[in-house]
Amino acid sequence: MPRFLMVSDAAAHEPRLLERRVRGALEPQGHTVETAADTEDAGMRLRHEDFSVLIVQVPSLWRCSEEVRLLLSAVSEIQADPARKPPGVLLYSDKGGDGAVAEGYMNTRFLMLLSHAFQASELRAVVRRMLQHRA
Repeated sequence: MPRFLMVSDAAAHEPRLLERRVRGALEPQGHTVETAADTEDAGMRLRHEDFSVLIVQVPSLWRCSEEVRLLLSAVSEIQADPARKPPGVLLYSDKGGDGAVAEGYMNTRFLMLLSHAFQASELRAVVRRMLQHRA
């Protein structure tokens, strides 16, 4: 069963609200949603555990903190390991942007951006695409 790891950048807006929305959309579908304490914890867990999708809440898609950059680098490291399947990465911000935060990280296996309040059905559709790509 797919496992999801969620983490919010320290400056992210209302991380608990996003967590409730993600859990409400995915757990009824049988998915496991786990929350990392912070980006460092998320990076450590990614290095030692298998997750299908990493969901990262950032304050803005216009810029990215150094902590989030390090986390995305951990995903790139996993991708370089032929024995591992890297997670898909979903960056979320309700502040919008044009995806500039993803610049330099498109070498991750699959990266998607959500920059608006989403419906549960929309999140499920995005996740379905990410899981199909990962298979």
